Amino acid sequence: MKFLPAPFRFGRRRPQPRVSPWLPALLLALMTACGPAAPPQLFDPQAAAERMPNVIDALQRGQPEVALQRLDELAAAGPLPDGADTWRAMALHDAGRIPQALSVAGRELARHPGNAHLLALRGQLLAEEGRLDEALRDLALARELAPGLPAVQLASGRLALLRDDDELAARAFRDYLLHDPYGPAAIEAHVALAQVLARRGPAEQGEATRHQQTAEHLRQLHSYLSSYRSRLADHPDDLAAAFGVATAYLNLYVNMGQDPRLLGQAESALQHLLTLAPEDVRGLYNLGFVRAQQRRFDEALQLSARAVALEPDHVEARLNLALLHARLGQRAEAIEHLEQLAQRATRETDRLRAHFELGQIHAAGAGPESAVRALQHYREALELGPPDDPLGLAERVQQLADRLQAEVPR
Repeated sequence: MKFLPAPFRFGRRRPQPRVSPWLPALLLALMTACGPAAPPQLFDPQAAAERMPNVIDALQRGQPEVALQRLDELAAAGPLPDGADTWRAMALHDAGRIPQALSVAGRELARHPGNAHLLALRGQLLAEEGRLDEALRDLALARELAPGLPAVQLASGRLALLRDDDELAARAFRDYLLHDPYGPAAIEAHVALAQVLARRGPAEQGEATRHQQTAEHLRQLHSYLSSYRSRLADHPDDLAAAFGVATAYLNLYVNMGQDPRLLGQAESALQHLLTLAPEDVRGLYNLGFVRAQQRRFDEALQLSARAVALEPDHVEARLNLALLHARLGQRAEAIEHLEQLAQRATRETDRLRAHFELGQIHAAGAGPESAVRALQHYREALELGPPDDPLGLAERVQQLADRLQAEVPR
């Protein structure tokens, strides 16, 4: 029933009701209570994750049903840590059990309305159900509580795409990539950015293509990594799988900005490998590379030298040792290893690399003798190299020839 205001009438003034002295204070209190509510206090469920490492490990390996089973086992043994339902909801989502995930998320948010991780997840769940307005409210609160949280940025990007807001989507996915430029979700972010940029027209096509290529590179690497990690989970003594995990992380490290966290992951896999097989040459020289990147040069030299002593004809081990000597300014040692490699390597590509590195070392030296030696090695590499000369050897040879002419005028 709709109540209408009484019509205003001219005439005798109506008597005013008596106002209680405490009424203004009551009205002020009611007005304050009905005003904008303060945001809830931020709740971080990470403490619960630290107490359930097996659950988190299963989630990271893409095994949500295993994570749920481990949660049930923990619950049967005693009370779960506060915030554990955050990870149950995530596992249910990853398992495709959306209604259950929404139910668990709602229950947990009733206890901790400031759980930004779960607000982001529920926002995503609601978006997947087509409930975009509700999703928008959850994500707005999540951004207010934790604007820098990667999960919030990722979910915001997904929702923006569903709402055809390309500008917001691009900002959210770019912000996400600042936190995680190489993880599994980074693949999605790069693909989304490629789509958004492609829609802008030819001017953005180059950047769109780069994002698409990065996504494909990451997808391939994570496919290998997932396979190797699953093998290791089933057979911890699988040396090939341990080495595969290490090389996948090293590949990411070299190609994705040299993030030290990736180096740490590779180090853990290599240490596991060398625990199983202390004289594994691959493990030794790759851990030597890791130590060199960490500027622990004495250890790097010891590891690389051990690898070469165990297998003198191992190309990568000797090349790594030579480059390490060169980096430390130990020119004679570097030249000795590279000359051996140039003579003993059976593959043309390995001899090419040895001659190229020898050319680099001699070209950095002073005097005509160094230039002559550099010229010889560059010419050897040029003969072994592909026709398109990707290393620019012809240009290097010409520069050295010009330098020699200047230093030894005829």
